[in-house]
Amino acid sequence: MRGLLVLSVLLGTVFANEDFVGHQVLRVSATNEAQVQKVKELEDLPHLELDFWRGPTRPGSPIDIRVPFSSIQAVKIFLEGHGIGYEIMIEDVQLLLDEEQEQMSTSRARGRTQSTDAFNYATYHTLEEIYDFIDLLVAENPQLVSKIQIGNTYEGRPIYVLKFSTGGNNRSAVWIDTGIHSREWVTQASGVWFAKKITQDYGQDPAITAILDNLDIFLEIVTNPDGFAFTHSSNRLWRKTRSITAGSSCVGVDPNRNWDAGFGQSGASNNPCSETYRGKYANSESEVKSIVDFVKAHGNIKAFVSIHSYSQLLLYPYGYTKEAAPDREELDQLAKEAVTALASLYGTKYEYGSIISTIYQASGNTVDWTYNQGIKYSFTFELRDTGRYGFLLPASQIIPTAQETWLALLTIMEHTLNHPY
Repeated sequence: MRGLLVLSVLLGTVFANEDFVGHQVLRVSATNEAQVQKVKELEDLPHLELDFWRGPTRPGSPIDIRVPFSSIQAVKIFLEGHGIGYEIMIEDVQLLLDEEQEQMSTSRARGRTQSTDAFNYATYHTLEEIYDFIDLLVAENPQLVSKIQIGNTYEGRPIYVLKFSTGGNNRSAVWIDTGIHSREWVTQASGVWFAKKITQDYGQDPAITAILDNLDIFLEIVTNPDGFAFTHSSNRLWRKTRSITAGSSCVGVDPNRNWDAGFGQSGASNNPCSETYRGKYANSESEVKSIVDFVKAHGNIKAFVSIHSYSQLLLYPYGYTKEAAPDREELDQLAKEAVTALASLYGTKYEYGSIISTIYQASGNTVDWTYNQGIKYSFTFELRDTGRYGFLLPASQIIPTAQETWLALLTIMEHTLNHPY
């Protein structure tokens, strides 16, 4: 019976999900500005249906592109014709997706867990499974953890935030969110691990105990529930929200270009079909507005960390302007300390710096808005890896990724505790 259940899950996944057979991920090496501009021309050819996992930024920075099977020959001819080098990072995207689904189905066949101790942190989970985990965690730790609904998604799903608190009214707080881009599965999985880690370590580990004795922690594990559900039901590589744009057949907005910080400037697209479509206006997405309203209503959040993947980066404002953040020196030093702590566990190397100087211009992003709201310690992580698997990081790397990232988060939270403002 169990074998039939696994088979039905696998078949359901195969037939429901978009097919990526033969799709390749190419790493393109543009060595000068002219080549960067040539690669950007590919973005303006919608018939190729390219998915830029890491877009063209500056000479020497890797550009990762998922290329459908039907476009591979044309893209390679274009690159070779302009003397632009490339290598194949992923030979067949569907093979990785099949491995991922098989691993998840094997894990799911063990049945539903009745406690967070028995929860499998080394596999990827659906939205329903994560929401079940949240309820279990709250039930097991009622004195420390509560669940807050801060809004509803475009499609009507609840948006939940976990509050870790030892009491007191409107204390200074730290915010952590994961999964604002739905396909970045290692982030939601890390968020689940963080939640368990906090409950395990409070009262045992001096660092997190001191933090929670003085600060509240808000953790939003699934920041884009509609998109995340869609990555499981239909398209594993879906990035955006699922809102409908009037006058367009394309769906969704990039929720990390929808914030009211340089909104509509360079670094976001006004094309509804683009992966970086900014939306009609700032905060148009309920997933974004729910956080905006919560942050403003709270009024005492001191650190805000938004977690993405991939590239192994720790970034601070700004992304929409080259102007240095007033607190740049402190943010840079803290970022250095955080990535040093992260690397101490497995040797994973992170780069750090402002968004615009480290990766690219990105207008309307989360942490630029939070920083402009007066939240000094505003950071964005880009977790593992650097491109071997990209958004399809094997489940075997979930726990190591979460463990090392936790060390960086502790560094940021301790600094926030010890440097009140």
